[in-house]
Amino acid sequence: MKKIVTLTLAILMVVSLAIPSSVIAKSLLDEIKDRGKIKIGSTLKYPPQMYKDSNGKPAGYDVELMKMLAKDMKVELEVVDMDFPGLIPALLAGKVDMLSVGLVNTPERALAIEFTDGYVPYRQVMIVPKNSTAKKC
Repeated sequence: MKKIVTLTLAILMVVSLAIPSSVIAKSLLDEIKDRGKIKIGSTLKYPPQMYKDSNGKPAGYDVELMKMLAKDMKVELEVVDMDFPGLIPALLAGKVDMLSVGLVNTPERALAIEFTDGYVPYRQVMIVPKNSTAKKC
C-alpha cells in the first residue's frame, strides 16, 4: 500500500511538472474580464493623440481606440495618467495592464515588454531656418 501511495505521488509530481504554467495560471485577459476593467497607462500630454479635455477627462485618438478596445472586451476602461518614465515600470509591476503611448521599440525595451505593430506612421522631420546653410543630414 505504501509503495502505491509513493508511486502515485511520484507520478503526480512528474505530471504537474509537465503541465505548462500558462495552463495553470490565469491569463491577463482572464484577469481583466473577471475584474470587469482594463487599466491602460498613458501620458495625457500629447494632443491630438492623448490629452485631458477641458473637463480634465482623457481625450484624443489613442483614448478613442482604448474605448473601442474596452467596449469590444465588454469591460470598463480606466486610463491611468502618469509621467512617461514611469510607464514601463508600472506595466512591469502590474499597476496597469497595457500601455498606450508613442513608445519606440528599442532592443532594451523589447527584452522587458511586448510591442504591437505601430498604427500611427511616425516620421522624424528636421526643420531649419530658411536661410540655413545645412544641405544634408
